[in-house]
Amino acid sequence: MIYLELFLTFFKIGAFTFGGGYAMLPLMQEAVLQKGWLTLEEVVNFIAVSESTPGPFAINMATYVGMMAEGAGILGSVCATLGIVLPSFIIILLIIFLVHTIYYTIFDDENVIIRSTRIVNKERKPIYVEKASSLNLDLDFCIW
Repeated sequence: MIYLELFLTFFKIGAFTFGGGYAMLPLMQEAVLQKGWLTLEEVVNFIAVSESTPGPFAINMATYVGMMAEGAGILGSVCATLGIVLPSFIIILLIIFLVHTIYYTIFDDENVIIRSTRIVNKERKPIYVEKASSLNLDLDFCIW
């Protein structure tokens, strides 16, 4: 039961907050304190630890809370981490699906995509050469 509660709590936080981990912090703190998973001192201490460890703040916080919540252990940290990450992942998948569907509805021919990619590649190379020459780099290593 604790695993489902961890997952759902962090899923709601991940789904309804925008702006990254620091925007999620008040909601996390309120949920964690209300459910009694951590004390206020532990939350404050882990905020300091999370700022100095690599990785996104919200994921570090969710992983730690999941690990410490009522002896949930490693499975609890996995549930909390999945809960905080899945909303963003689902939203990105929906956007990709919609863009893909709209794009292929407008452009039935795949050759349009290939031609547009070639145009971008042709325009990109002179920009790189110009930037490299302005930096006085040796362009002998470039293979075009």
